[in-house]
Amino acid sequence: MVPYLMTASPVEIIHADETLVVVAKAPGTPTQPDQTGDSSVLTLVQELIGSRLWPVHRIDRPASGIVLCARTTAAAAELSAQLASGRMERRYWALVAATDLPDSGELADRLVHDRRLNKSFVRTEGKQSALHYWVRGRGERYSLLEIALRTGRHHQVRAQLAHQGWPVRGDVKYGARRTLPGGGICLHAVRISLTHPVTGERLTFTTRPPSDPLWDALSTGIQPADGPDNDAPTHR
Repeated sequence: MVPYLMTASPVEIIHADETLVVVAKAPGTPTQPDQTGDSSVLTLVQELIGSRLWPVHRIDRPASGIVLCARTTAAAAELSAQLASGRMERRYWALVAATDLPDSGELADRLVHDRRLNKSFVRTEGKQSALHYWVRGRGERYSLLEIALRTGRHHQVRAQLAHQGWPVRGDVKYGARRTLPGGGICLHAVRISLTHPVTGERLTFTTRPPSDPLWDALSTGIQPADGPDNDAPTHR
């Protein structure tokens, strides 16, 4: 493990070895280079460690949290296979504008990605999409959800929550009333569990959401639930 500390940076490396790199990104930073030309997780971390990386998955630009990168093509292939087969577990936290939702539940919808709008919609002809959620905290106007993805569709969490009438805080693209300073949204990739491609060791990494009064109020003292099949307790 290589302990990097990147103060006041949009990325922080929380684990690095010869095979993989685990990064925590700030909201507003793209995972890979895009047409804006803004610095991405991939370019920033490659410059820092001085070697090429292959991103195993992406998280939306306005979201924050864990991004996994491989340092070899073989590792990228193995980690991608874990992701596709469900052997890699990813958890998200989201602050949603709703307080009367059930303590837990499964959301199953069919999503269509409109490339022109860069937005996903629930449509009968769409691809099957599913997630499980638990309420981890409730405030006066917002709730903290923990989410386990069953599938990995474009903007899946944002689109499915919005379809329920529970838009993610700051996500005006999917129905939130107002933006947040800096343009980020309160969707955070909080936890990832995977099997190391070389050692076979099961590894779990977590990262706290960005410092924010509402994130702090609803998530302080809470850790992501342990394991893919364990119901997370409700925190009131």
